[in-house]
Amino acid sequence: MKDSFSYKKFIFNDKIDSEFLFSLYEDDFIYIEEIFKTTLDQLNTVVTEIPVAFEERNVVELRRIVHKIKPAFGFTGFLNTEKSCKEFEDACTEFIKPDELVDLYNPFWVLLVASMDAM
Repeated sequence: MKDSFSYKKFIFNDKIDSEFLFSLYEDDFIYIEEIFKTTLDQLNTVVTEIPVAFEERNVVELRRIVHKIKPAFGFTGFLNTEKSCKEFEDACTEFIKPDELVDLYNPFWVLLVASMDAM
């Protein structure tokens, strides 16, 4: 008898919540690949705007961009990155001090790039 959940034994990457990913797509690996490709293509065009907005200290634009990309990490099982996007987005207010923005941005950017590299 075939194990109906054998696909859950597949490990994508340790940064990806595979259990969550399988809850969305089950064993449809072709669809998972399509989601990852589409998401990465879209992210590549938008994420390049983040360093520009950061250098300009444009927190309104940073918040808008991060809000836009946040769900993409959920669709692909990067739940920690999605959570980090939410935290960064929430911190991007008109009241944030430039030093605080730098302190939040640097680890956020590293995580963002690492997550995209893992896709």
